[in-house]
Amino acid sequence: MLSVADALVSTLREYGVRYVFGVSGANIEHIHDALYRHGREKLQSVLCKSEVGAAFMADGYARQSGGLGVCCATSGGGAMNLAVGIAEARASGVPVLALVGCPPDTLTGRGAFQEAEGGRHQVDGEMMWRAVAKSVVVLRAENFWCSLRSILVDMLSGHPGPGALLIARDTMDQPVPPCPAGDERGFILQIAEEVQSVQVGSELPPAEFRQAWHGAKRPVIIVGAGMAHCPWLVEWAEREAVPVATTLEAPSVFPQTHPQFLGMVGVAGHASCHDYIESSDCILVLGSSLDSMSRAPIENTLADKPVWVVHTNLQTVPDWPGLEPIEACPKRWLAGGSQTAGRPDRASTRQWTEPRSFERQIVRGSGRPGVAELGNTEAADMLQPHLDRFDVVMFDAGNCTATAAHQMRFPAGTRSQFALGMGGMGYAVCAGIGAQLARPDLRTMVMCGDGAMLMVGTELHTAIELGLPILWVVFNDSQHGMCTTRQRSFFDGRIHATRYSSVNFCTMAEALAGDNPVWLARADTPEAVAKSLQDYAQLKTPMPGVLELVISVEEVPPFFPLMSARSPVRSAEGVPA
Repeated sequence: MLSVADALVSTLREYGVRYVFGVSGANIEHIHDALYRHGREKLQSVLCKSEVGAAFMADGYARQSGGLGVCCATSGGGAMNLAVGIAEARASGVPVLALVGCPPDTLTGRGAFQEAEGGRHQVDGEMMWRAVAKSVVVLRAENFWCSLRSILVDMLSGHPGPGALLIARDTMDQPVPPCPAGDERGFILQIAEEVQSVQVGSELPPAEFRQAWHGAKRPVIIVGAGMAHCPWLVEWAEREAVPVATTLEAPSVFPQTHPQFLGMVGVAGHASCHDYIESSDCILVLGSSLDSMSRAPIENTLADKPVWVVHTNLQTVPDWPGLEPIEACPKRWLAGGSQTAGRPDRASTRQWTEPRSFERQIVRGSGRPGVAELGNTEAADMLQPHLDRFDVVMFDAGNCTATAAHQMRFPAGTRSQFALGMGGMGYAVCAGIGAQLARPDLRTMVMCGDGAMLMVGTELHTAIELGLPILWVVFNDSQHGMCTTRQRSFFDGRIHATRYSSVNFCTMAEALAGDNPVWLARADTPEAVAKSLQDYAQLKTPMPGVLELVISVEEVPPFFPLMSARSPVRSAEGVPA
């Protein structure tokens, strides 16, 4: 008979999971031993440098693969660290399974090291996990199969989300009953059938929507991260002949070179996009909950016109007069072939989008005396011609990456991603590793600030050790730029606790690499950025790389409400508007 640890690893392997991201420790080491014995080279451990990094990597793996991400940690501080990344997965609706080792049951209530049973002076571990995960199960050997089915079905049904399996150390080597489905493969098929059977909502648009949609003279579609991995989106939008806007969370979920692409909506969106939405008479939102980051510049507009939101979790959708929520899976809703019959004025789409094509707002600040000028804007301009060399572009939190997302056009087929659920710094630095492992045939670029790299930059060692061809572009201005901007805007220019002494990230990466190959470059002018990118493109052997951009010019990022509608505007080609 298989033990709990062995059965869990074998099942995850058959499910198609390929990596378990984690940091070992006394109460999780049975899982690592089972991975060694039962992984069969299909399921492997990735030794991370922090549990936070492990959870972010599992999240990035899940988003890019469209499947299940798995991470693990031991009890105590390890579990607490892992919860940071699980909270992001919960807020963003990502199925990440956390395997959490716990002290032995036999020592419960007897002062075990790292005990978390909610005693008088103890953390209540189960309650903590229920606060951050969609589903939590305390795993026991006798009900192993029922518990595993329950957590996976809950994680994957409706609006996806993370789950936490809490496993006591002395439970790990206990035998499990025979699989009720015969074997792991049959068990997985049963899970897939159950998940399919509990999908939420109707696949048929209601009559009220069809009437409003066909009667609209100036409709618009807003798509969010929930439309990732949706091959029907472009075809459907073309049939409907309606302009499409994207959210900051997934700027390239609709091809930005498509003639119907309207721009990006939200706090770092495009003024031209917001203008069009303000003049629209019917708005269809797919795969976005219209959170504050997406709706802030147009919130008053949304309250004055019909808005239809198709989402799997209506609890996350704001409530206001005129908004009509439809509880359904947007992917199934589009793929079902039972939507509207197509709008008759398809030819007019071009006249809606082209005259306002993709304007960008840029407010320049001042450079540092005696230092060559390199701002976020110039850096993004230099990066633009090289985007077609990358299949996945991931953005971390901060002014620099918001500016880049605001003004860049992503080539067709390029995937882009922001993690705005919790919006924590350091997500993309780590999640890029999971994304690259999910799709080893693709090339990944990570854009991040120096603050994010300082938080979790040791995970570069993980990528370098694995030889992953990821390029980290680090915008280094020796400060938490977003905090500086806000203090300058809202506190009469008083700057406090946002700046620090300079760091050389190339030197740091070189130290982490040891004898392993890594490409490094440091640039402080637009010309140097361009040359460095050309050098990287000419590498004969793909390898991990760090391009450090020494940012010397402060800019007001294109954030609402930091920038007014009358702020200086440049077109995508850099011509004053």
